[in-house]
Amino acid sequence: MKFKSFLSTFVVVMFAIAIVFVPAPAFAALTPINTDLQNGELTVLATESKDLPGFSNNLKYPVTVKISAEGMWRGAKAGEPNGDAVDANATSNVKYEAWLFPELKLGTLVAEIKNAKGVRKFIKSGKEQSFELQPGDTVSFIFNDGLPFFSDNSGSQKLTAVPAVKRYNKI
Repeated sequence: MKFKSFLSTFVVVMFAIAIVFVPAPAFAALTPINTDLQNGELTVLATESKDLPGFSNNLKYPVTVKISAEGMWRGAKAGEPNGDAVDANATSNVKYEAWLFPELKLGTLVAEIKNAKGVRKFIKSGKEQSFELQPGDTVSFIFNDGLPFFSDNSGSQKLTAVPAVKRYNKI
């Protein structure tokens, strides 16, 4: 009888240790928004200004996310002003106060991070990004342009997201 009691106590203790020390799968931390986030990849269209793709952190732990982007997109038709194809770093030097993010160039890939109440915390930009999402935070991605100008854009960026869950063990 003592062996059964010891064994059941041992199993309970081992289970508790596993819960505390085994990290959650990283992609379990990212809940897709307006995308299916297949294998950590999502597509950002240069024409999309409303239902922006992104994800949220629904864990109770912070998640560090590294983003890399591949692709080319345009802020206008080829041959027109602002019609040069650029990558997510927006090699064009065009800035305009009517852009969503006027401090950034036309065509820059922008990650907008908001807290659980929907209040903007900060933005990141470019084809290589790294940021931390606190529990309840969301991130959405957009082509930097002015709202009335998205219809003449073309192209997309394929984003790869690599999350890492930060677990804080309380002892």
